[in-house]
Amino acid sequence: MLNAFVRGWRQFRFDYRKYLAAGIALVFGVALLFGTLVTSQSIGAQLSDRVSSFGGIGDLGLVPTVDGPTITMMDVATVAALPGVSTVIPTFSKQTVARSHKNGSERQVVVTGYPSEWNSSLSGLYVDGRLPDSATLEVALPTDVAKGLRVVPGDVIDVAGTQGRVRFDVVGQFDPGRLGALAYDNIFVDISTAQRMFGAENQISRIDIQLADTYTANGWQAKFGDQLPTGMRVQDTSAVSSSFAPLLSAITLVLTLASLVTLVIAALLAAIAFEGIVQSRRETYGALRALGASAGWIAKSVLIEAAVLGVLGSVLGVGAGFAVSRGLNVLLASGGTLPESVSEFHWWQVVIGLLVGFLASLLGSARAVRRVITQVPTVTLTDFAVTVRPRVHLGTILGLALLGVGLAACFADPLMAKLAGVLALLASTAVLTGPTLTVLVRPLSFIHWPGRVSAQRIRRVQTLGPTTAMTAVVVCLSTALVGGVTAISSAMQEQLGRQFGADIQVSSPVPLSDDLSQRIKSTSGVATTSSTVWGLAEFTGGGLTSQVGFLAVDPTSYFDTAQLPWRTGSDRTTPDQFRVGNTVILPVSVVESRGLKIGDTVSISRAGQKRMLEIIGTFASLSTGNQIIIDREAAAFLGVTGSNGWNVTADPGIDVIDLRNLIAGKLDDVPGVSVITSAQMKQRAESELGTYTSAVFAVVVLALLLGAIGTAGVFGLSVQQRRREIGVYRTIGASRRDIRSLVRWEAILIGIAASILGLLVGQAASILLTQIIAASLGVTLAVAFSPLGLVAIVGLAVTSLVVAALAPSRRASRIDPVAALRAE
Repeated sequence: MLNAFVRGWRQFRFDYRKYLAAGIALVFGVALLFGTLVTSQSIGAQLSDRVSSFGGIGDLGLVPTVDGPTITMMDVATVAALPGVSTVIPTFSKQTVARSHKNGSERQVVVTGYPSEWNSSLSGLYVDGRLPDSATLEVALPTDVAKGLRVVPGDVIDVAGTQGRVRFDVVGQFDPGRLGALAYDNIFVDISTAQRMFGAENQISRIDIQLADTYTANGWQAKFGDQLPTGMRVQDTSAVSSSFAPLLSAITLVLTLASLVTLVIAALLAAIAFEGIVQSRRETYGALRALGASAGWIAKSVLIEAAVLGVLGSVLGVGAGFAVSRGLNVLLASGGTLPESVSEFHWWQVVIGLLVGFLASLLGSARAVRRVITQVPTVTLTDFAVTVRPRVHLGTILGLALLGVGLAACFADPLMAKLAGVLALLASTAVLTGPTLTVLVRPLSFIHWPGRVSAQRIRRVQTLGPTTAMTAVVVCLSTALVGGVTAISSAMQEQLGRQFGADIQVSSPVPLSDDLSQRIKSTSGVATTSSTVWGLAEFTGGGLTSQVGFLAVDPTSYFDTAQLPWRTGSDRTTPDQFRVGNTVILPVSVVESRGLKIGDTVSISRAGQKRMLEIIGTFASLSTGNQIIIDREAAAFLGVTGSNGWNVTADPGIDVIDLRNLIAGKLDDVPGVSVITSAQMKQRAESELGTYTSAVFAVVVLALLLGAIGTAGVFGLSVQQRRREIGVYRTIGASRRDIRSLVRWEAILIGIAASILGLLVGQAASILLTQIIAASLGVTLAVAFSPLGLVAIVGLAVTSLVVAALAPSRRASRIDPVAALRAE
C-alpha cells in the first residue's frame, strides 16, 4: 500500500496540469457549498437571537388577531387589569419612507409611536442623545437607520405621512439589538405624533406589557392568555422567524443546488482527466502487469491520485468558502430583508465540505479505475483502441426510463415530483449521449473524408463519452433556464403592458390624502388620473383563509387608464360587471389553488369588517403575485382610505417625459414618492430580466469553459495516441489542413450531437422549470421559447468544443510522418 501511495503521489505531481480543470471546478463547488452552509447558519442564528430577544419595549407584545386597527383604549385597560401585568405601553406603527434633509438619501422605515412619558423606563436604549419628548416633532433612530441616512443627533429628516411631508428633529440614536427583531428599521416618536401624521387618532396597533418579576413571558401566556380581550393575541415570535425562514430556505436551496451542479461538473472533468491519463499510461500499466504488478495495486495508485486531488481541492475550496460566505452575507443583507451577520463555522460544515469534494474526485476516477482492473495486460500492449461491441446497452434502456420519468413529471402536481423530474431529465441526457452520437454519425457518408474518418472513429472509440455527456447536460440545463427566463419575461411584459400601461405611474409608500391627487390633476398636460390604494386583508375562499394583498381601484376611471392581462374576462364586459359593486377579480393562481370558479362568492375581512364578493374575472399576475382587485368602496368599508398609487394619461401631443418631470417637481416634498413613465417601468423590468439572463449565460459560459479545458486535454491525448495513423495519412497525400480537420470534425460532431439531445430534452426540462417557478412564486406562467437564446446556447457549446480542439489539431498537423512511422 505504501508503494502504491508513493507511486500515486509521484504520478499526480507529474501530471498535475491535466487535473487543472477538474481541480478548479472542485474548488468552486466546495467553496460555494461551504459558503452557503456557513451563511445560512449564521443568518439563521442571527434571526434566532433577534427573535429570542423579541420582548421589545415590554416582555410581551399583544396585537389584533386580524389586520387593522382594532385595539381600543378599553382593551388597554382590560390588559392592565390582568394579574401579573405591571406596566402597559400602547404603541402605534406604520411603514413609510424617511429622507435626510441634509443629503437627500432615503430609506424605508417603520414609524413607531409610544407614550414618551415612559422614556425613563427606556433610558438604557439610546447610545447618543436622548429619546423624543411628548407631542413634539422629535425622533430617535436606531444606529443602522442613522448610518443609512447619514444623520446624527441635531440633523433633520423628512418622513412621509398621509398629509405629505412631516419634518422631524433627530434627538438621539440607539442600539436596535436591545429591542429584538421588531425594532429593525423602527424610528421612535411620541404616539400622538405618529397617530396624527397617519390620520389614525386614538388608534393602537400593539400593546407592550411589562410583567411582574414573579412571571416569565411563557408562563404568563400559558396562565392568562385566554383572558385577553376578544380579537387580541400574544404576538407569536415564531411568526417573525417564519417570515424570514422561507426566503432563507429558498436561497439556501438554490445555492446548494448550484454548488452541487458545479461538483457534478468537477466529477465529469475528473473523469475526463483520469480517462485520458489512464489511456496515456496504458503501455506502462501493461508492462507493470506483465512484470507481476497486480491490477489492484495499479488501481490503488490511481485512487491515491484521486484522493490527492480531492483533498487539495476540498481544502482550497473550504478556504475560499470563507470569502464566498462573506460575499453572500453582504449580498443577502443588501436587500434589507435579511440581517447581516458575522460568519461563524462549525466543524460539521467543514466535514461536509471536505467530504463532498473528496467523494466527487473519487467518483470521477471510478471509470478509470474500473478500466485498469478489467483490462488484460496483453491487450494493453497490443491494441490501443477501446471498441464498442454492437449490442444493446443497459445504459440506453436506463436513459429512456429516466426520460420517461421526466416527461411524466410534467403532469404531476407535487413540487418535489417536478424537481425530481428535472433531475431525471438531466440524468437521461448524460446517459443517452452515447447512442445519440452513434445514430447521428452513421449517415454522414457525404461529408469530406476527414469528417467520415472522424465519424467512424467516434462510433468505435468511447473515450469522448464524458465530454459529450457533460456538454449535453450543460445544453439541457441552459435550455431549461432560458425557457424559464423567457416565460417570466413574456408574463412580465404582458402584465406591464396591460396593468401598468398608463403613460405615467405615481406611487407613495403610505396612503396620502386627496391633496396629492389634486396636485397631479392640476398639472398641465394631464388628461386622466385614476387613484388606487393597496393594503392587506384576510381572504376566505374554497375553504381556505389566508392573508392576501389587495389593490382597490376606482371602477369609473381605472379601466380608462389601464387594463388587466385577462385569462377569464375581457376589456369590454368585465369592467361593466365590476362597476356594479360587491365583485372581485382574482389572479389565476389564487383561483386554481383553491378550486374556485367564476360566479363563486368569497369574503375579504379586515379590522373587524367583512365583505362578501362575487368572482367576475381572472388575470395573470407575475409582478403583483396574489394581489386581488376590489373597488374603492369595499376598501373604505374595510377601513383603508387615501391613495398610494395613481395612473396618469397625458393629453395628445404632450411629451410624456416632460409631463413626468412636472409631476415629480410638484411632489418633490413628499419622501418616497416615485414618478415613472411606462417606458421607464418596462426598461427597468427588462434590465432586471437582463441581469438574470446574463447570470444564466455566465453560468453556461463558466461550465463550458471548464469543460473546454478538460476537452482540450482529451483531444491532445487523442492526437498523441494516433501518431502512427496520422503519419500514414500524411504519407498517402493528406495535407496539414486535412489533418487539422480530423480533430476539428470530432469536436463539431460531438457538439452537434450534444446540442441536439440537450435541446430536445431541455424543452421538457424547460416546461418543468417553468411550472416550478410558477408554483414557487404563486403565479401562473405560460411555457415560452426563445429561438435566439437556443441558437446562442448551441453556438456556445459547439464553439467551446471547436476552440478546445484548435491547439491539438495544430499539433497533429505538425507531426512528421517519417518520425511517426519510425517510432512505431
